[in-house]
Amino acid sequence: MKTNKRIAISLFFVLLGLSFFKDNFSPDFLNSPSAHFLNPEYHVARFASLKSQGMFWFAAILYSLLFIYLPYKIIHFYFENSMLTKFTLLALSAMCASIYLMIFLNFHLLDHGIIPKINRYFHSPIIVMFFIAAFTIIKNRKEK
Repeated sequence: MKTNKRIAISLFFVLLGLSFFKDNFSPDFLNSPSAHFLNPEYHVARFASLKSQGMFWFAAILYSLLFIYLPYKIIHFYFENSMLTKFTLLALSAMCASIYLMIFLNFHLLDHGIIPKINRYFHSPIIVMFFIAAFTIIKNRKEK
């Protein structure tokens, strides 16, 4: 097995380990006890919470950035293809930005129906496994 694939697999296990902490760091108040202050019943303005809960937001954003950076590096080492790597970076960045945008929009439907679902997939290795499977199929199809 090539060294780059070993690095990719090692990074995947790091990502898997980090995914167990999503309940501590993700800004989803329905599934994360640490984000309870975002619950509308506490009447805390979400933008105001950036100042009052600064350490939480710093940790949450850093945690989310790891779920952009590590999959980016995994795909980079696994496929050694800059186009696939850039696509992964763009897709995950757009997903992360949409999660945080929806959180700050503060709509009940988004809070209860959409954010928890997207957040669970984004802060897990499922997307990386999907990308690896999809890119492998694409690669094999081109080789035939």
